Amino acid sequence: MTEIKDFSSPLQGRLMKIDEVPDEVFSTRAMGDGFAIDITGNKVTAPMDGTISSVYPTGHAVLMTLDNGIEVMIHVGLDSYKIAGVNTIMCKADDHVSKGDVLVNTDVKKLKKNGCSTISPIVFLSQEKISLTKTDAMVDNQDEGFVTIER
Repeated sequence: MTEIKDFSSPLQGRLMKIDEVPDEVFSTRAMGDGFAIDITGNKVTAPMDGTISSVYPTGHAVLMTLDNGIEVMIHVGLDSYKIAGVNTIMCKADDHVSKGDVLVNTDVKKLKKNGCSTISPIVFLSQEKISLTKTDAMVDNQDEGFVTIER
């Protein structure tokens, strides 16, 4: 079993356990284990070096295969796909990105104004086990040391 500790936060906001997400697809880990961030910032950044697998046309979700083989989905808000123009996509499928590169710009104020949840799940799709070393803490883009990933 390998532990990965240098995964950086792709979002700015309040760190949450995945089972706190008010959507059963995420809270029951139907897609995989993970965590969530109730976002306060507008940038979605690459958590590690990797390749973009897919970007939803509305920019509400980005799927990446990290250089270490881990597959991760970064979901922006719970229903941001319903709000036209709230997300600006800065990457495309097959792009190789570096840790910290901006993948999507979102508008947190517009999300809130339209009644959209700003809770943003980060889900590991390749069967990793996730442990948070902090909970209910604030994280910034590129912060490390808050999560351990076991493969």
